[in-house]
Formats: sequence, structure tokens, C-alpha cells
Amino acid sequence: MSQQQQTQAQGLEAFDENTRRELQHFLEQEQTKARIQTQIHEFTDTCWDLLEMIDSELATRRANRHSRSRAERSTVRRSLLLFALDAADAAMHPCDT
Repeated sequence: MSQQQQTQAQGLEAFDENTRRELQHFLEQEQTKARIQTQIHEFTDTCWDLLEMIDSELATRRANRHSRSRAERSTVRRSLLLFALDAADAAMHPCDT
């Protein structure tokens, strides 16, 4: 048991069993929400990093008079779609994390 869990358990002893269960359930829900929010931030950061890398490459190609290729457009679309699917999955299945 972690230090935080021990402190929570000690603090919960002051309440009756029903209240302890409600508080424990509330804490678990809040921790789950925090994990989901963290994952969504990580997905967003990853997506933006990828898009910045692609944008930098495209800017270099434009400077050299090259146009954006079909493969590059497809990669950007696929990356955004995967981000949206991962974020939705994390939001819909919070207990799986």
C-alpha cells in the first residue's frame, strides 16, 4: 500500500462504513478522470509533435519548389484520425487504463 493510500485509509477511519465506501468510490472516479485527462494530453502532444515535424518537412519542400505529395497528405489525415480514435477510446473506456 502506497503512502497516499495509507493516509487515505487512516483519514477514512473517522467515517462510518457507508461514507467510507462513498468517499473511496469518489476518489477512484477522480483518479480515473485524472488518468484520462493525462492520456488525452499525451495524445495531443504526440499529435502536435508529429504535425510540427510534417509541417517543417513540407515547408522545406515548398522552399525547394516541391509540392506536398499524396502520401504526405494521407499521413496527416491518418495521424489526426488515429488521435481522435485513441482519445475517444480513452474517454469511453476509462477503467481499461
